[in-house]
Amino acid sequence: MPDDALLAWAWVRLQVSVNALISRPGVRVTCDRCGEEIINERERWVNGARLCAHCAGDSYFVALDADSIVQRAGASVAQYVGALGGKVPAD
Repeated sequence: MPDDALLAWAWVRLQVSVNALISRPGVRVTCDRCGEEIINERERWVNGARLCAHCAGDSYFVALDADSIVQRAGASVAQYVGALGGKVPAD
């Protein structure tokens, strides 16, 4: 399967600190609604149910528009990605 059919990416901004995101490695529980494994104490409690962020209607990130990010730096997305040799930074 081609990478572009399998993978997707988006520019995001974290809503929490990296320390809060990592929390306590190794802690694992299961979402009471969808069954997804929740790691590192990221579960949310709603009406007595342990939920993943998605089922709780929450998220640790906000998707951003790539054009708005690079325009703040004074370049277009094409210029930004072109300057990186066509590669998007991992972090």
